[in-house]
Amino acid sequence: MKKYCFLLLFVLLFTCAAAQADSLGSRSGEKEARIAECYEDMEFKEEDGPWWVVISDREDDRLNLREKPNRNAKSLAKYFAGTIVHQLEEEKNGWMLVEIGTMTGYVDVEYLQPGIETKERDIKLVTVRNEGGTGANLRTSPNTENSKVVLTLKNQQTAYAIGVLPEGWLQIMYDHEYYFAKAPLFTPLLLTTPDEIYSGKTGIYYVYNPNPSDRLNLRKNPTATAVSFAKFYGGTQVLVTGFDAMREWARVKVMNLEGWMSTEYLKAKLTQTAMPETTVAAGGALLCTRPDDTAGSTTLSAGTHVLVYGFDDSGWAAITVTEASGFNGWVELKSLEETDAFSWTR
Repeated sequence: MKKYCFLLLFVLLFTCAAAQADSLGSRSGEKEARIAECYEDMEFKEEDGPWWVVISDREDDRLNLREKPNRNAKSLAKYFAGTIVHQLEEEKNGWMLVEIGTMTGYVDVEYLQPGIETKERDIKLVTVRNEGGTGANLRTSPNTENSKVVLTLKNQQTAYAIGVLPEGWLQIMYDHEYYFAKAPLFTPLLLTTPDEIYSGKTGIYYVYNPNPSDRLNLRKNPTATAVSFAKFYGGTQVLVTGFDAMREWARVKVMNLEGWMSTEYLKAKLTQTAMPETTVAAGGALLCTRPDDTAGSTTLSAGTHVLVYGFDDSGWAAITVTEASGFNGWVELKSLEETDAFSWTR
C-alpha cells in the first residue's frame, strides 16, 4: 500500500510540473519558428537555393532592397519580416544580391536569416477595397504602361503584401504567385512612407537624407521629373500642408517657398542635423525674406556665424544666424565663406 501511495504521489507531482511548464510556456508569448502563411504548401528545394528569410528587430519595420550594395543607394522596395529571398551571388562587404519574384537587388545581410522559417512574420494580409470600382488588378510589373494584367481580385478578396514599392505599388503574393498592385486599392493602406504620412497628418516635418551631404529637392509639381528650384539639407524644418493621393509627395512651405517634396525623405521627428555651418564673408550680407527680395532686408556683418539649410537655383542660400535664434532668411550664396563642410557647388 505504501509503495502504491508513493507511486501515485509521484505521478501527481509529475503531472503538475508538466502542466506548470506548459502554462509558463504559453505565458511567455514566444512565437514558434515556422514559415510565413503566404508560403505554406510552396516547395523550396535546397538545390534551388540558397534561401534566406527577412528578419527585423522592430515590428512592422521593412528591409530595403537597394539598387546598389550600399545604404545610400536607391531603394527599389521594402520587405516585411518573414519574406523569403533567393540568393543570387555570394555575400560581399555585408551585402547580398537576391531576387524576390521578379524583383532583384541588394539587401543588408544583417537582416537575413538562413532558411525559410522565422519567428518574425510581419507580412500583411490585405483586403481589396476599391471604393471607385469593383476590384484590384494584379500585374506582372509595378506600372500601368508596360505591364500585363494577369487577374483581377474582387472587392473583399484578400492577398498577402510582402513588399512596398515607391509610387504607391505593392508586391503581392496570391495563390503562391508574385504580382504587383496599387496600394490604395487595399486596406490597410501600405506605402513607403512613415505612419504619420499614411494617416495624412499635416504639420511640422523634417528633411532626412540617407546621405547627409545630399539635399532634398523642392519641386514645382508632385513628380520626380518636375523642375527642382531649391534643395535642402537633412534637419531642415518644413510645414506640410497636404499630400498627393498616393502619399508619395507632400506639399510643403519652407523658408517662404512653396512646392513639393518626396515623402520618402521626410520624418515627423528630427533624426538628422546635417546643415553645414559657415560665416558671412568680408563685405557682409543682406538678409532677405525671400531669394532676390531685398525689401525689408537686414545687413549681417562679416564673420557672423550661420547655419545653411539649403540653396535655390538662382544663387541664394537659406540660412539662420546661430547666435540669434529665429533670425533667418536668404542671403546671396557668394556672400558666404566656403569651408570643408560647406561649398558653393550646388
